[in-house]
Amino acid sequence: MRFNDHVNPKVKVEVELTTVDDRRLRGKLYLAGDQRVSDLMNLQNPFVPFVTSDGNLLILNKSIIACIQILEAEVAMRRPHAISSEPLRHAEIRCNAASPDRNEHK
Repeated sequence: MRFNDHVNPKVKVEVELTTVDDRRLRGKLYLAGDQRVSDLMNLQNPFVPFVTSDGNLLILNKSIIACIQILEAEVAMRRPHAISSEPLRHAEIRCNAASPDRNEHK
């Protein structure tokens, strides 16, 4: 048995994160199996690994993320029976209850 026998393959998802202080970061999130970005953000762990477009690994506290814009995902690998092989072109997820948009509507 090799070490890699127990490692779940990850799916790269190209995203742009917007932080609560309106900074933007482009890079990749890595999802397991048929996990969605929303599943990753709803896990109990308060941190998420993020690889910037220039290759730096950041471990971000989820509380600083206001929005995740999904730029392109390798969705065909995750759910070939449910999603076409065309890459996702655009999706957006609002993540943080403290984001400025949510506070304006209270």
